Amino acid sequence: MTGRFPAPVLLAVLATACSEDPAGPALAERGRAALEAGNVEAGLADLEASLGELPEGAERTRVRRDLELARARLGRAETAEGFLTWAAEHPNVVRPGDRVEAARAFLAAGRPGPALDLLESGLLADPGFDALRGLDEELRAAVEADAGAARALWMLGEVELEHFRRTRDLEWLNRALVSFVGSLESSPATPEDRLHANLGQGWCYFWRGIFEDLDDFQTPRAVFEQILLGFPDDPQALMGLGTCMLHQDELEAAQTNLERALALDPGLALGWFGLGQVHVRRGDWGAADAAFARADEADPDRADTLVWRAIAASETGRDPAARELLGRALELDPDNVQAMVQLGIVHARARRFEDALPWLERALALDPDNGNAYVQRGKVQAQLGDLQKAAASLHQACALLPDSYEAHYNLGALLASFGDHANALAYLEKALELDPDGPNADALRLAIDEVRGRLAIEGAR
Repeated sequence: MTGRFPAPVLLAVLATACSEDPAGPALAERGRAALEAGNVEAGLADLEASLGELPEGAERTRVRRDLELARARLGRAETAEGFLTWAAEHPNVVRPGDRVEAARAFLAAGRPGPALDLLESGLLADPGFDALRGLDEELRAAVEADAGAARALWMLGEVELEHFRRTRDLEWLNRALVSFVGSLESSPATPEDRLHANLGQGWCYFWRGIFEDLDDFQTPRAVFEQILLGFPDDPQALMGLGTCMLHQDELEAAQTNLERALALDPGLALGWFGLGQVHVRRGDWGAADAAFARADEADPDRADTLVWRAIAASETGRDPAARELLGRALELDPDNVQAMVQLGIVHARARRFEDALPWLERALALDPDNGNAYVQRGKVQAQLGDLQKAAASLHQACALLPDSYEAHYNLGALLASFGDHANALAYLEKALELDPDGPNADALRLAIDEVRGRLAIEGAR
């Protein structure tokens, strides 16, 4: 349907208009209506004729877009070069889905080469390229139909890796790795195909190190280092190397490589995110806040980025902004546990403990092994006067986070308030062992001495 009329009625109306005034706008509308009604040849003829009648401007550009897409649907263009040239000249008119629509038409016409040209241009312009999602089957068909399977496979891997980044479903990560490895094993392949496949393989190994609890960042690091031997200024490889170094606690080298990558390509959202994490590790929350904002600007509406923007906002004294960012994160990802925990923290800082507790309970219902949620719940329960439940939460936190200063300190302090000085001493001493040079170390030593003194008095009775 178009406008208020069924397509055949609209065609009749427009035919009358064109007979009275065959000018460009009327021809263009008649051509669009013909295409919608399935009269492709007539539609193409009218669109082509209207181009000769229309002056340069927005309407002529829209007609050109419709004409290029119609030609692609018929597989008429000899290559995708005409579409790509036009798209490059009119970036504000081309919609993300236009490349995919044209590519899908070429694939359906049995012409995977032009289709892959279009899809690759989309990936290079926007690594996220939302419009690619859902093209899995078409890309698989291209792999089967095209002798140049190396390119189709790494592109399929990019689609699958993007699925994983948005869903955190490890099945997509495994599929992506298979596609990238398959691309590397295919021939013929260009050096660019090898580059993309190796980059994808490196990122798959990186994400496996995080989400499969492998804690193996040396494998992806080796991949990125090998890439840089052949492509020393590749921003994706530099970003990958820097991100691996971050997770290996090599902060200075990580920052150097991430900044090199961002100097080459300021649009790398993951590079800004990694740089933000470097600043977090160093306690520079102002710099972290700026880096996370750049990550959000480069790739908007990522829930994880919004959560870290919120954490940085809260750490720099902007809790209202933090609450707004966390609300946006939960709109995008209603089951984002980290956002729920952080909302609990923000409410607790404002001493709204009754508002904080439900968020922490929701987080634990979704992730019963989330140690930080237990820490924060225990602190909130203590503030609400529910000391036994607070102790139980903090005991669980210490079991899940044996290296957490916050968990051990808070449990030790709570047990001391009960008069359970023997157990309190063990947890307070563990907290001091975990952070002997921290800002609260001297006060903690005094507290430990006081608990020991009380134990001595109790023993003398």
